[in-house]
Amino acid sequence: MRLINTVKNEAVAALAGGLIGFGDPLIKISMEAAGLNNFLFYDIIGWFSLLLNWHFLLGMSLAFVGSIVYVIALSKGKASIINPLSGGASYITIVVLSNILLGESVTVPKTIGIFIIILGIYLLSHFSNNKQLNNEVRGEHS
Repeated sequence: MRLINTVKNEAVAALAGGLIGFGDPLIKISMEAAGLNNFLFYDIIGWFSLLLNWHFLLGMSLAFVGSIVYVIALSKGKASIINPLSGGASYITIVVLSNILLGESVTVPKTIGIFIIILGIYLLSHFSNNKQLNNEVRGEHS
């Protein structure tokens, strides 16, 4: 049963990262649409145009919901697993969506980085569970 809860929590962490990562390209689209490539804090017109842009509102909403989902995952799991899993999912989402939505290239180093992230997530989730969980998987009891 604990294994199922761990897998569910890791899926929630990946969802959180995906939501947060989905927001970044949308926010970038809204900044480009508003002509805010060199965004300045005191640019009132720029802020106003962002607040009226649906890309910005959707991106910020997804990032906000992703942050709430992240806190939920963190409250039920190990920070040493939840944080890298969420961060890795966020990075992968950003790379893929930036390519699709913004036309940014997916370079060889980015691709290698994605594979390293996936390998790291696998190693963390597969080998970092405690002895009790490993015993449950093997059918042993403490």
